[in-house]
Amino acid sequence: MEAVVDLPVFLVQSNKTERGSNAEGPAVAEPIDEFPNSFWNQLSAVSLSSSFKFLTLQSQQDRYQATPTPAMTTPLPIRYDIYRPALSYHFDITAHDSKQNLFYCNVVRFTKSSTPDLVLHAGQDKRAPSIALAHILQFSQSFKIGFGSTADMDAVEWEDFTRSNIKGSEHRWGMTLQRTSDSPSPSRSNDRLSLVWKRTTTVTAEGGSEPVTGPRGHRGHRGWKLVEESRPEDVWAIFTFDRVFGRRGILQINVNYGEKFNTGVLISILTLYERSEAAVE
Repeated sequence: MEAVVDLPVFLVQSNKTERGSNAEGPAVAEPIDEFPNSFWNQLSAVSLSSSFKFLTLQSQQDRYQATPTPAMTTPLPIRYDIYRPALSYHFDITAHDSKQNLFYCNVVRFTKSSTPDLVLHAGQDKRAPSIALAHILQFSQSFKIGFGSTADMDAVEWEDFTRSNIKGSEHRWGMTLQRTSDSPSPSRSNDRLSLVWKRTTTVTAEGGSEPVTGPRGHRGHRGWKLVEESRPEDVWAIFTFDRVFGRRGILQINVNYGEKFNTGVLISILTLYERSEAAVE
């Protein structure tokens, strides 16, 4: 279907009045001299209904799109519930207040240095494709997180995930955003992000419970917030500890930078959580 565009400056005048009402043949649009011939060569049809008419345009190669279709975006914020079944070594990640698994994170303790401690799968169990992994380095407060599959370890994109202060209240990591044709934020595509997870008592994920205190006092700080180093006032994600029906916490993502970004947020906070669990056992 040809796009009809209202272009009031592109006016043509019918020669019907010059030819007379009884003239044979269709009315012909006479081009205004001030417009170049290249413009008129792009016209596929001229529709005339009065002395001044609007033009129906069609390029010889491409059709003009009057109203571009906006890119689909994910409603924000995105919220995940994170579960850790009793006596198990895996996390189940669902959409908030849903029972359907979106992700499954397998946990292997005391592995060889070449074996990931955490493997995140895009599906209900470990048979689903793996999309991210993490190494919790022994005798260290630093980690490695990777984007990719255990099926092709040579292609995994590794990032350092480091404790940046003595108290362990800040952990830094980085990633490069992936460029896609429908990127929700094209200006940030292929940008390098410098990110920090910070302990927080001031912000809580929507639906999260009050701070948890008790023998495991490390949860008393309520949770973590994710910021970008150049804009620390903007909270990009929040993780709030929780103990509702086996749920360990709620992860809330406030920005839409695509699946790779969401994957990085997930694997990094799961690594922090698993490291804190191991520290008190």
